[in-house]
Amino acid sequence: MESFAAVSLRVASPEFVGRTQQLAQLTELARAAAGGDPRFVLIGGESGVGKSRLVAEFAGRAEREGARVLAGDCVDLGGGELPYAPLVGALRSVSTAELADILGRGIRELAPLLPQLEGEETSLGASSLAQGRLFELLLALLGGLGGEHPLVLIVEDAHWADPSTRDFLSFLIRNRRRERLVVAVTYRTDELHRRHPLRAFVAQADRSRTVTRLTLERFSRHELAEQLAGILGHAPAPALVEELFRRAEGNPFFTEELIAAGGGSADGSLPDDVRDALMLRIESLSPAAQSVLRVAAAAGARVRHRLLVAAAPLDGDALVAGLREAVAHHVLVQDAGDTYRFRHALLREAIADDLLPGERGPLHAALGRALAEDPGLSVSGRGVAAELAAHWSAAHDLPAAFAASAQAGVEAERMAAFAEANAHFERAAELWDAVAPERRADSPSRVELLRRAAEAIHLTGDSDRATALARSALALVDAEREPLTAVGLHERIGRFLWISGLSRDALAELGTAIAMMPADAPAADRARVLGAQGHLLMLLGRGAEARERCELGLALAQEAGARAEECRILNTLGPAQRMTGSPEEAIATARRAQRLAEELGDPEELTRSYINLAELLDEAGRMREAIDVSRAGVAMARREGVPGVLPMLIAELAWRLIRQGGWHEADEILPEAVEAGTSWGVGRSSALSVQAQLQALRGEPQAAERTLQDAEREQRQAVGSMWTGPLAAARADAALWDGRPEAARAVVDAELARREPTDDSAATYLAPLIAAGARAEAELAGRARTMRASAEEAEAVSRAVAVCDVGRDLITSHMSPEPLLFVATASAETERAAGSASADTWAGLAARWDEHGNVFQAVYARWRQAELTLAAGGSRAEIPLVLAAAHATAAMLGAEPLRRELEDLARRARIDLAVGEAAMGPGSGAGTVPASAATDATAAERIGLTARELDVLRLMAGGATNREIAAGLYISQKTVTVHVTRILSKLDARTRVEAAGLAQRLGLLEPDPASDAS
Repeated sequence: MESFAAVSLRVASPEFVGRTQQLAQLTELARAAAGGDPRFVLIGGESGVGKSRLVAEFAGRAEREGARVLAGDCVDLGGGELPYAPLVGALRSVSTAELADILGRGIRELAPLLPQLEGEETSLGASSLAQGRLFELLLALLGGLGGEHPLVLIVEDAHWADPSTRDFLSFLIRNRRRERLVVAVTYRTDELHRRHPLRAFVAQADRSRTVTRLTLERFSRHELAEQLAGILGHAPAPALVEELFRRAEGNPFFTEELIAAGGGSADGSLPDDVRDALMLRIESLSPAAQSVLRVAAAAGARVRHRLLVAAAPLDGDALVAGLREAVAHHVLVQDAGDTYRFRHALLREAIADDLLPGERGPLHAALGRALAEDPGLSVSGRGVAAELAAHWSAAHDLPAAFAASAQAGVEAERMAAFAEANAHFERAAELWDAVAPERRADSPSRVELLRRAAEAIHLTGDSDRATALARSALALVDAEREPLTAVGLHERIGRFLWISGLSRDALAELGTAIAMMPADAPAADRARVLGAQGHLLMLLGRGAEARERCELGLALAQEAGARAEECRILNTLGPAQRMTGSPEEAIATARRAQRLAEELGDPEELTRSYINLAELLDEAGRMREAIDVSRAGVAMARREGVPGVLPMLIAELAWRLIRQGGWHEADEILPEAVEAGTSWGVGRSSALSVQAQLQALRGEPQAAERTLQDAEREQRQAVGSMWTGPLAAARADAALWDGRPEAARAVVDAELARREPTDDSAATYLAPLIAAGARAEAELAGRARTMRASAEEAEAVSRAVAVCDVGRDLITSHMSPEPLLFVATASAETERAAGSASADTWAGLAARWDEHGNVFQAVYARWRQAELTLAAGGSRAEIPLVLAAAHATAAMLGAEPLRRELEDLARRARIDLAVGEAAMGPGSGAGTVPASAATDATAAERIGLTARELDVLRLMAGGATNREIAAGLYISQKTVTVHVTRILSKLDARTRVEAAGLAQRLGLLEPDPASDAS
């Protein structure tokens, strides 16, 4: 074997080996980003395969082409949580002046995150919108940094990423706009066990067109030979290449370490495995260097010189000598300023893993003492509580770990890093019993720690865990001595349960909170709990009760000068007033809430005000105004950085667009709402419900069912027609347009059976379902008539009447226009079920739907109008243009089932839609039908059926066989077969049953009045 006695201590090859294709891909992504098309690349590979070398080469090339490069590493704290570590590291070099220039006043809100903003201290606050606001500011900052030159952001070691960093990267991928930005994220594939949290992030990111996945493979023999040539300075011996390829299997870092270890040994032999190679290299260093490295490994991937001075058991000269040796042997690398980092994370891991139990604790204790005395020694340059918590835990100093964990939770809250805050608060609560009372005298109580842990995890979207933590806190409270604490916990549990979809349990918790409230409690506290109960009652459709609670709470809030509570209650009171018959008062109240939210600068309540005001305008029949308010709400959420509630705002806007005919715009905005991960779960459920309705109307029943199942998982056990009604209506519509009226019947039955008598919002949310239910019965009645099944026909008619009666029972004196129209449509469907439908009735409904602005329902009514006119053999002067206009609108919307029905009807009636569409003047629509010169004719004549064929059709529809038809008409069976074939062709039907159904709908099964007269 080649000797290593004279091998240079150079470890890495100065030449970049292999990866030319990957480097070219990265370069192309950077060029696309430079043109305003932001890109993201996930670079995976096993430990030591060369991910960092690739991104370093890419970064150098990008800088040479004029890009700005920022890089940060994720930090492994051994279970501790350091929020946004790679972002803090990457943005540390950005000057305060540049931050202020890009963000203006928003700079203050990044103060908890960026150490260079010391003196601008502010807190984002613990609200569901705080993290969204932070993310929007970071997005704006990255966009601004890429203003003059494209920006490359590198995030290394994402397998160690904290939850908030992962959430931000997901947000960045979903919300990119035209930023000149490319983000490169590296991670170890061999670290991603089945439950690793990065797996979900990678899977979700992979669905975006802007994300590219690169997976680095090990070197081939040829590439390894190139690597060795760079390290050795000459071509390696073939035997060395084979030996290293066998040992390292093409892993570049393992190859470097094996050859470096061999070069330092007496005989030049290679160690058995990589870990031995790493430790042989370390053990070949002097005691001083090894001591420095042990302290550095315990400190983390990066460490400041001053921290080593404070924590290492060496005097100044020995410390410097040890550091110089570690750098010379390529174990440590001097980083920016006074910072060192390990050349590769595996080096640090090997040293840390090799620490004996007896030396691990003292090392961490020394680091903890040094950081506690001078937090400025931390590389992070900001709050060090999370680092202290990790060090004190490793040192088994539980009192110190308890205090640091509690403080770390507070620091994470200030940065809106709620997952990390929860982890720290829970850890502090777990350590409570292990700390003497005198050592925790100035710390938060265990109840308070659990309460804050619950609030934090709730804000990440895990309301189940929040409920469990809040209940644990409640179990520790003596309600007799601390009633307000108990009341507050019951109120929060109620909120968490509601978000989890457990509406009944939530209402019970709030009822308990009201009952436990002391009579002499502060007015603001009483107002808060009454407002929370009123809010839930309103969401459950119990308008009268909600209004009562809100009016009581409002008076208390105004008495106490609690303007935030006043704003929350006003936002609830408006919808409650609408439910109880005061629509104009409700709109005025919603506008008051909006003005107050703007004055307070409360983005959460401002969001609610947009949602509620748009809903109230919609229910008042002012759909265009409602759409304008919804658009403004979405714009506000984007402007103010409140993406957490965007799903609800988008869902509301999309639903109104669908009704008005803006299906394509709804298509464009819904994916963001459906894909968003948000702490407001009902928002995603609402977006899914709207998406399912659109899929149903487009004739995609399977897709609609998958979407509905997803929505139901989000809702879980939600009650109240506000939540369950839209899902049921979408499922019923999907079944109807799929030709399954019996399935629609079952859906309607199930939903109406669980209707709450106290649900004051049932009319609004169940009226579309009432119309769908009556339509299902009309279809079933028509099918039964075709088959001469009189009992089934009578049942369907009876059920249609019953469903329509439910709709009429829902009508109140203050009914909104749209529910009234749906109930009127249900009445017309009931007449259709009974065989007494009138074309004039449907024409009137079409005109009313046109006036209201619901395009699809107007087209549907035109279809029924045309169908009944043709079936009755009445005047068809306007029908070609009615059908043509309706068909054009259905095609424009993409309402495929309705479009096909219109085409089928036109074909059977021998109406040329192209001629009708050509005859329509500019701007004509489904409700604008010019006169036509078409002549009247019976349905049979229009289709081209002869008298004999009509006789055959009527017997066939009655279920007669060819033999029975031949006997009844005194013709041969062969002649009957010919007639049946012609009938199927003229009706454009595939089967006898389908032909019978079409004949029934066209009125062909009734005796011709002219023949009766003769």
